[in-house]
Amino acid sequence: MALVVEGLLSIKAGEVVALMGPNGSGKTSLALGIIGHPGYKLKNKIWLDGEEISGLSMPERVKKGLFLTWQSPVGIRGVSVRQILKKNLTAEAKKLKINQQLLDRDINVNFSGGERKKLELLELLALQPKYAILDEVDAGLDSESLRLLGKIKAKNMGILLITHKTRVFDYLKPERIVQMKDLKICRI
Repeated sequence: MALVVEGLLSIKAGEVVALMGPNGSGKTSLALGIIGHPGYKLKNKIWLDGEEISGLSMPERVKKGLFLTWQSPVGIRGVSVRQILKKNLTAEAKKLKINQQLLDRDINVNFSGGERKKLELLELLALQPKYAILDEVDAGLDSESLRLLGKIKAKNMGILLITHKTRVFDYLKPERIVQMKDLKICRI
């Protein structure tokens, strides 16, 4: 069981792989290509637990078990957090120390950066994907909130952790660190 991007990287179920590199090296482009964003096409084939998913749309890839946190989550007026998260929401929100009043507000509208990131983690916990791509999830989180990242490490969830800061490794400990430069994996 693994998420494999042909010739670039693989993430086993339950494994945390950190992806690091300078700004503009292609980390987010790779993440968007893996999730199937229509504006980002990878030349590499992608397999999810042995099934080739390269030709699938983003919603189809999500249904198969992929998840992506965004560097800058967008706000959605008219849709509350509670409306999109239906699984055991209250318990998971308590784990992340999220104020219950946030759950009834429009998604990410007038939220601080830290609140947006915590809500993405809540969505991750509620959806329980097979593989999660965390694109700079640590950006905007204070020290206390960084500790909460350890709660997302599920036994069978593979995680691609895109980051610039090694301090997040205290909470999500990667089995491997992969370096990206000029749109290529240059060091594993």
